[in-house]
Amino acid sequence: MGVDKSPTETYPMRILKVGDSFTPSSGSNPVTILACWLSRPSDIDAYAVWVVLCLLPHNTLHPFAVWNAVDRPEGWHMENGDYRETITEATAQYERRGGQYHLSD
Repeated sequence: MGVDKSPTETYPMRILKVGDSFTPSSGSNPVTILACWLSRPSDIDAYAVWVVLCLLPHNTLHPFAVWNAVDRPEGWHMENGDYRETITEATAQYERRGGQYHLSD
């Protein structure tokens, strides 16, 4: 599936929001976004990348994951996952990756 853009336009970019639930193109189970931060917007030759903290309802051992979510044309591609047992551990990992909860003043 190609992207309908000229060579000088940026890739179109979707926005993630807390509470979004979907099945990533890179997986087979749904996830719910608990926190997300845009770490790199799309540009001429790169897709947008978000740091995300997700709830994995299907994973009873590690129900929380911190990923890089890449906004690809075929859907959200989750990569470089860190899986945690508790929300406290997952939140700390999200913050280590640069994830924030609100815009700085």
